[in-house]
Amino acid sequence: MNYSNKPSSLAAALKRSAPLLIVIGSLVVSGALIASRPSDIQTDPPERAWVVETATVSKAARQPNIELYGRVQSPQDTKLRAGIEAEVLSVPVKEGDTVIRGQLLILLDNRDAILEVREREAELAELRAQVQLGKIRLKSSDLALQKENELLKITESQSARAQELAAEGLLSKSDLDTSMETLKRQQLNINQSTLTVEENKISITQLEAQLMRASAQRDSAELAFARTRILAPFDGVLSEFNVSVGDRIGRGDDLMRLQNPAATEIRAQIPTSYAATVRDGLRDGVALTVVVSHQGSSVNAKLLRVAGQTRQNSGGVDAFIGFAEGAAVAGDLRLGSTVRVLLELPPEANVFAVPAEAIYGRDRVYTSQDSRMRSVVVERVGERITDNSKSLILLRSPAIADGSEIVVTKLSNAAEGLLIKSAGESVSEDGRTMSAALNAAGNVDAPNSPTATR
Repeated sequence: MNYSNKPSSLAAALKRSAPLLIVIGSLVVSGALIASRPSDIQTDPPERAWVVETATVSKAARQPNIELYGRVQSPQDTKLRAGIEAEVLSVPVKEGDTVIRGQLLILLDNRDAILEVREREAELAELRAQVQLGKIRLKSSDLALQKENELLKITESQSARAQELAAEGLLSKSDLDTSMETLKRQQLNINQSTLTVEENKISITQLEAQLMRASAQRDSAELAFARTRILAPFDGVLSEFNVSVGDRIGRGDDLMRLQNPAATEIRAQIPTSYAATVRDGLRDGVALTVVVSHQGSSVNAKLLRVAGQTRQNSGGVDAFIGFAEGAAVAGDLRLGSTVRVLLELPPEANVFAVPAEAIYGRDRVYTSQDSRMRSVVVERVGERITDNSKSLILLRSPAIADGSEIVVTKLSNAAEGLLIKSAGESVSEDGRTMSAALNAAGNVDAPNSPTATR
């Protein structure tokens, strides 16, 4: 037996099993490390705090206002129309001319009107003569009636004497009958004279009625003659010409338009929800001031009146805004132009102002209490537009006290009890702090910058 090969075989076996031994050793070491590692510590992540802007509430009496857009118009705005049918002889004015009251605008052919006046004057003169003749006849018939009455008295006396003589046998029956016949005839004459007087009176009344009718027709003819000269009814500017020399115009035809820019007012539409408040303010004598802005300039105005009803297919009530007499109108307003109107409403008591983004839905805000958001229901009183055209909402709520902090940052995940953190005060777009911006609206609020951090 040859034992010389045993060491070589052992070495070869160890060489072949070395990788396996290394893997087994690695597994043993890894298991020991895993077994000896410390156990995991379970921890909750920290709650996120949202950095928000807040505003300090200060309640006071404040005036809401509303922003409107109105159209400049004139209460003295008329379309001149023809009063008669005639030919146009002259138009001494042009479109765009400024005219004064009583100035000649159009001259019409007046020959037909003159003839009509002459004819009516003749009828009037004829009727006056007939009335005069009727009065003469009445006077004559009155005189005749007086004479007939005198004759009646004589006849009655003669008849009475004849009856006495006949009773004494001193007068024949034939003579008595003649006396009685004479009395009856005189009575008939009296009746006829009385009827003549009454007929003359009625005739005069009829003639006087005809005279009045003829006088009215004469006046109508003179009016038609006057209408051959179309004059400016007030100072103003001419536009919309529909007439020229040589035209044959008919009664009621449009001729031109006359507007008085000096008597300017603005017609704006107030939302129906504010109409009752505005009417009550006007009725109670509350000064409802208005600022009219146009082309970068502004002028103070005043609310004159409010329409009594809402126009069909309209969402509001028409309001009329005027300027103080002699006031310079902002930007030299032209009739028909559109202007911005800021109307101050009657003051509301115990309200505070916040930006629109502080309101959730229609009637909910969040206050900051112990770094948590708390939901509060509020009443919307109105809006207020600031000098830099920023819109603030006026609110009222007995559940919010003076000094409370209102969250004015709009959060998409706003909820009751959300953890918040107030940031430092920021500067608004116009260079003022948010506090100054709200103070300008009459609210003493001190808010902070809207940011969000973890």
